[in-house]
Amino acid sequence: MKFIITYKNNGKLTTKTIRDKNYASLQQKLKQENINPIKLESKNDLLEKIFQKSPNTKELIYSFYQLQLALKAKLPLIDSLESTIKNTKNLQLQMQLQKVVFGINAGKPLSLCFQEADFSDFISSMIDVGQKSGRLLDSISFIISELKSHQKTKKLIKKVIAYPLFVFIVMMCVFLGISIFVLPQFESIFANIKGELPLISKSLLYMRYLLLEYGIFAGFFITICLLAIKYLYAKSNKTKAIFSYILLKIPYFGNVFYYYESEKFFLSFFWLYQNKIPLNSVITIAIQSVNNTYMQNKLGEIYVNLNKGLSMQESFLNIKIWDPLTQQILNSSKDENGFLESINLVLELHKDELEAKSELLLSMIEPCMIVILGGLILWLSLGVFLPIWELPMQIAI
Repeated sequence: MKFIITYKNNGKLTTKTIRDKNYASLQQKLKQENINPIKLESKNDLLEKIFQKSPNTKELIYSFYQLQLALKAKLPLIDSLESTIKNTKNLQLQMQLQKVVFGINAGKPLSLCFQEADFSDFISSMIDVGQKSGRLLDSISFIISELKSHQKTKKLIKKVIAYPLFVFIVMMCVFLGISIFVLPQFESIFANIKGELPLISKSLLYMRYLLLEYGIFAGFFITICLLAIKYLYAKSNKTKAIFSYILLKIPYFGNVFYYYESEKFFLSFFWLYQNKIPLNSVITIAIQSVNNTYMQNKLGEIYVNLNKGLSMQESFLNIKIWDPLTQQILNSSKDENGFLESINLVLELHKDELEAKSELLLSMIEPCMIVILGGLILWLSLGVFLPIWELPMQIAI
């Protein structure tokens, strides 16, 4: 990797380019040359950019565990971060943590260092809360808890999506294989004897014709549409909100995504609120833990309602995105302690509902996929075997 180091040399800012295999080796080289970096940037080769992996949730959890243990052992923050870097295998995550170290050495606030190192807004905000309240260890503990919850839920979501996707791909491969390589042989045989293929075989051949004639054009058109949607989604918050809203309205799938996002919000809100964090920070960080843009926008109305003088309970209820049972629980709270208990109850409810809705969706997907796959196999089987059964009659005629 190519590293661009900015440091002070005789009172002047100097930039130096060093090529090294990893950050640990770079650190040793900088110590040997007595260089104290102010800023570090890395430029990867094309192949490195392609094959370098972004840190996954498991790697983030492991790194924050390392940082937590080092801080519990009363090590200085810089030493704790450097120890974490040495025990981190992911190069990109090493780079992010190294940027945090350089930012601290440059005198920047810890939360700003994490933000500039491309950690999520949620993590940066939690670090900021921990630093300002003097409870950095508690904040890191909650970050780990949130990441673990996110990891568990993400696996559940992947399981829900992966199964039907896999079955669909298998179905398409089987269909294409038979349509392209098997049926044309029967078509040529029937053409030689001037016979006529059964209707079901003709339907398969027609699908083959559409695929061969318009498949490339259709694939190109779909790719352009997907790229356009991706561009609009990345550039326009309005487009993000529309797609996020549609996602929540998909039958059965929408319920899973709704409880997935709401659980993260209530978990963050409950932990921060019970630890007496300023309400503005509580709402901001809790919203940052949510990925769905439509829900983010609706949750942002809580703060607007509070500024209008509404109570916490009214502010939550007026945004009108909660399911009826959640509204009923929130409406039953009488005071601040009751509201906190209601939030905790809603959190447990949404965890249970997320698991129940996911299991229900999986239990529905499996028989549906079996029926669809069975129908496809029947179609393909009849399309292949009917010509064989009718061939003797066609020859006799």
